[in-house]
Amino acid sequence: MADIDSAELKDKLFRILKDVDLNTFTKKAARYKLEETLELERNALKTRKREINEYLEEYLASLDDKEGDAEEEEEEEEEEPPAKKSKKRKKPAQTTDEEKKKQPTHSCITRSGATVPKKLKDRQADVMSRSEFLNGAESLEIDLWGNKLKGLPRSFTSGNLGWYLCGKIEVPINGRTVWAQAGLNVTIPGSKEWDNDMDDE
Repeated sequence: MADIDSAELKDKLFRILKDVDLNTFTKKAARYKLEETLELERNALKTRKREINEYLEEYLASLDDKEGDAEEEEEEEEEEPPAKKSKKRKKPAQTTDEEKKKQPTHSCITRSGATVPKKLKDRQADVMSRSEFLNGAESLEIDLWGNKLKGLPRSFTSGNLGWYLCGKIEVPINGRTVWAQAGLNVTIPGSKEWDNDMDDE
């Protein structure tokens, strides 16, 4: 096993991942690039493949976490005041057939049917402590076309708390089965501010 400190290995990997196309960069390529960066022989880190893969998944989860924060901030922005009405009446915009057919790419219906409250981060900034969540929250389990995914309560590198599930799954399409990569990142807005009353590393 290559005698490289885990913290250094993780730091080097994260630096590498910032400069590559994550859509095409494979786990094996990440390991080879690490070996090259650390001036090691090819396959010197093969025995630490599982550790490297875990760091890679953590990096991807942190990106999803940041995207979720950005989307949330956009939703919480105050609505802009309506523009002053023009004296001239504008003709109503014509809706094309393509626009009529266009459907949203995703949707979410809450369990109670309620809409998300404003300033969600502030509302949830002190609802519980980190230990209450990590020790009391149940694991998250979902079923995707018969594939079972499970994730334990965890903390992310961003400081937020939540769940992360991932894995290769079988997807039925037009009578055929294809393999796909699934990844689900569920973060709790405001959890970054919860009291850190335990070591949740």
